[in-house]
Amino acid sequence: MPLRQYLPMAIVERLETNGMRIAKHKDALEEMHRRSLDGEEVEDLPEGFDPQLIVELQEAQRDLFDKYCPGLYDVANRQEINDVMAEWGRVSNIELGESSALSRS
Repeated sequence: MPLRQYLPMAIVERLETNGMRIAKHKDALEEMHRRSLDGEEVEDLPEGFDPQLIVELQEAQRDLFDKYCPGLYDVANRQEINDVMAEWGRVSNIELGESSALSRS
C-alpha cells in the first residue's frame, strides 16, 4: 500500500475528513471503550458525536484496502485491519485526525 501522502486525493480527503471529525471525540470514545471492557454498561455516545462518522471512515478504509490490498478485508478481522491502519499511519507519519499536510510540517 502506498504511503498516505501518495494516495489519490479522493481517498485522502475521505480518510482525513472523517478521521479529524472522529479525533475530536477520541478521548471520550477511548474512555467509553475502556469502561465497556471493564464490564460497565455504556449507553450514551459522547455529546455531539455522530456514529455515522465511523461508518464513513470504515467505508473509506474499505475502499483503500480494496484498491491496494484486494481480498484483505475478506480474510482479516477488525483488530487486524486496525493494526494494519495504525502501522500504515505510523510509517506514513500520520495519526488519526491528522492531515498529511500537517504531518510534513
